[in-house]
Amino acid sequence: MICNGKPDMADGSDEQICQNRACQPGDKICDNNKCVPSHQICDGMLNCVDGKDEANCTECFMKCDDTCLAESQICDGNNDCKDELDELNCQSWRCPKGFWKCADGKCVKETYVCDLFPDCEDKSDENNCENWNCAQGFWKCADDRQCIPSTLVCDSTSHCQDLSDEAWGVCDFWNCSAGLFTCKEPRTKCIALDHVCDGYDYPTGCRADNSDERNCEEWTCTERHWKCRDNKQCIPFVNVCDAELNCFDESDEENCERFTCEQTQWKCLNTRHCIESAQVCDGTSDCPNNSDEKGW
Repeated sequence: MICNGKPDMADGSDEQICQNRACQPGDKICDNNKCVPSHQICDGMLNCVDGKDEANCTECFMKCDDTCLAESQICDGNNDCKDELDELNCQSWRCPKGFWKCADGKCVKETYVCDLFPDCEDKSDENNCENWNCAQGFWKCADDRQCIPSTLVCDSTSHCQDLSDEAWGVCDFWNCSAGLFTCKEPRTKCIALDHVCDGYDYPTGCRADNSDERNCEEWTCTERHWKCRDNKQCIPFVNVCDAELNCFDESDEENCERFTCEQTQWKCLNTRHCIESAQVCDGTSDCPNNSDEKGW
């Protein structure tokens, strides 16, 4: 199966294409940014290197082989029980809310239907898409064959096979999703808030009207960002006191020696970055300047 987290083809191409597929609601994001589909969460198998997909598992809809299965794992096309009990009588099984039933009785997430990636073994989730209403939070491309997350419409990158998500007729009147900044250049362009007042207008900003770099004195940086002294630029917190000048006024490298961390934390040398004390000399660089692993 494509994008099921396991390479089924010899060259692994069935999983390589998944890098173009956005994580869906309900997926688990590992620390290495790998997306684990919902049917592989709490299935007793570690799919995240950090084990995040098996943490805090309390739901037990069915138990087999001393493993708890969630309702979403029943009739999902994966044999989680050795006796395959979770994949029996699927034609009469009613898929849980938020899932869609394949022609062979298996269940896949509604957000996976008509996304150009077959998830049903019989590929029925990619049939008759012209009659399919996209799931909530998704937008249908003009060719009626594909659904994409609404947040990807008018973001200056084409995600529809027919390129309709970036068409002038669409973006002239498009309202950007919550959590995005709206450019008017002259058609709408939606950009991430992280790129507003970052001091750069290309390629992630409002290239034509530069509106994301105006009135920055009044702009509130996101919680992941720090505002330079001149109030005109936001930079990621991790870049503050990292021994590199990131603010145009160079204020991000001032007074770094006065910054203190919590009692249970350790301060990376010459930075404002804090890590847990147990992370010092653990063989993994956690400080942006690698000072926690330099044998101080």
